[in-house]
Amino acid sequence: MHVLWFAGALAVAAAVPGPAVMATIGRVLTRGEGGALAFGLGLLLGDLLWLWTASLGLGAAAGVVGPMLRWGELAGAAYLVVLAWKMWRSEPAAPAEANRFERRAVLSAFLLQLGNPKAVLFYAALVPALVPIGELTLVHLSILSAVVAVVLLAINRIYVECAAQARRYVRSPRALRAIYRVNAVVLASTAAAVVLSTL
Repeated sequence: MHVLWFAGALAVAAAVPGPAVMATIGRVLTRGEGGALAFGLGLLLGDLLWLWTASLGLGAAAGVVGPMLRWGELAGAAYLVVLAWKMWRSEPAAPAEANRFERRAVLSAFLLQLGNPKAVLFYAALVPALVPIGELTLVHLSILSAVVAVVLLAINRIYVECAAQARRYVRSPRALRAIYRVNAVVLASTAAAVVLSTL
């Protein structure tokens, strides 16, 4: 039963647009689907790290790792600003034909998720309320990790497909440019919110 509550809460949290979703959409709109799988894997690795940290009770060490987390959040905000700038200046181009695996995308997504305040809030505050942390075994943690992987990859794929369809069927360069710039503003606003919450 705890697994079902956890999966449902995670699905809702992951489906609500945040820094990770906006970054995913931004990448697909400007580059096509190439690298989307790698980016999604990086986000997943970041979530799994937060899950294990919360489950092992390392949240009590927040006073020690707090400064590191703040720097991680600022690095994630900086990445969003760079992505927003690239989107603002991007010219509409044909979608990528190949679905390449980019190792750099894994790292950038992982760092972004380490500084994602939505992920921090979910795993540090909500997971202990949904899951009996004191009773967790390695088997339970493995099951929760599998749930995280299935839910996050499925929702990420939905966003990738939606962004890819928008990129594929909106043919007007002017309309595409408008979409890019709206997304750039959203990314920049998200970055500003992350910085404000961090400071």
